[in-house]
Amino acid sequence: MPTAPCAACKDTVPRVDFTHPNLRDEVTRHLRSDGVVVVENVLSAAECDATMEHLFDSFHALCPAVTRDPESWQRGNLPSGPPTVGMYHSLVAQFPIVWRIRSDDRVRAVFQHAYSGLRGREITRFVTSCDGINVKPPTAPFHNPDRDWAHVDQTHDIDNISKCIQGQVVLTNTTAAFRCSPKSHTHMQEFLDAERAGGRKVVGDFHLFTRQTLDDIKTRVCDEGGAFQTCVHTNKGSLILWLSSLVHSAKGQDEGAPIDRSDPWSQWRGVVYVCHRPREDVTHEHTEVLEKAFETNRVTPHWGSSLFSLPVRRSTSEDTALLARVSENPKEAYDIEQLRPTRTPRINALLLGEEWPTDTSDPDLAQPPITHDTLVH
Repeated sequence: MPTAPCAACKDTVPRVDFTHPNLRDEVTRHLRSDGVVVVENVLSAAECDATMEHLFDSFHALCPAVTRDPESWQRGNLPSGPPTVGMYHSLVAQFPIVWRIRSDDRVRAVFQHAYSGLRGREITRFVTSCDGINVKPPTAPFHNPDRDWAHVDQTHDIDNISKCIQGQVVLTNTTAAFRCSPKSHTHMQEFLDAERAGGRKVVGDFHLFTRQTLDDIKTRVCDEGGAFQTCVHTNKGSLILWLSSLVHSAKGQDEGAPIDRSDPWSQWRGVVYVCHRPREDVTHEHTEVLEKAFETNRVTPHWGSSLFSLPVRRSTSEDTALLARVSENPKEAYDIEQLRPTRTPRINALLLGEEWPTDTSDPDLAQPPITHDTLVH
């Protein structure tokens, strides 16, 4: 039961198929104009289902209390994260399956098309973030249409609105969705100046807007043919790209949304966040942060230049004892083989910003489709 695109976002969010013969031109055009684009059919539906199985296995390895029963997905059984239920900022970034998505040739190719098109020259060396993920069963809390957390993730160098491209690989068909305001990126300096004029501090690269500024954003983007905080529904296998200068957020699942019994992950939220940046944009200190994240099992924001702080967890049962222990010392999770990533040539390239391995004659560089039985980087 495909979920996308819905009536609300069908005509407001640009889409292009991964196999489009002019993929680079299309992605570039839409990012410049709208600040967002959905690249469809990057992964197959079977690969998405297999990825969700791997993610479930990883969560279960961290905490045996987590099962396929949606009711077992309680905060006390799961890694720590922000207030948004389903998002995780600890213990998840180095899951082998997350690296498999992050280092997928197809995913990287889309980022190369996007940056090369926007900058007008070929960009071949990238570093990645060690970003979090979003996994949530179709249980409360559900989407509340009266609540949103519209924000922007870039407040510096705002004259370069295409500086950073964020992404998410969508793994499930669900009413939950990315949410954004197409075309808002072109006026971001104006919106941030309005926030400052109103007495708001604009510090850091995560900024939530006031109601007054959001009203101004809504008027401006709608007058220019954009949309205000529209959902971005898309079928599993899609890669959504958006500029960090774009107003965006997310919406949860709709209560009572129909479950497709033929789909094992119907209405689950499953997203792997991916943010590749040109190596030329970052310093040696930046790559050292990525090295530390990989070596010590830490999570970074999408910019990849810092680490999220370690949470404080207390064990409430035998099933949560491991989760509490590794929350304080994440590297201990690597003692569990299925949670320990292997530093492959692709991963090495993304940590150091080196050229992408392309020798297809080397069997060690093969990247077959993702299945639940095997996990090859």
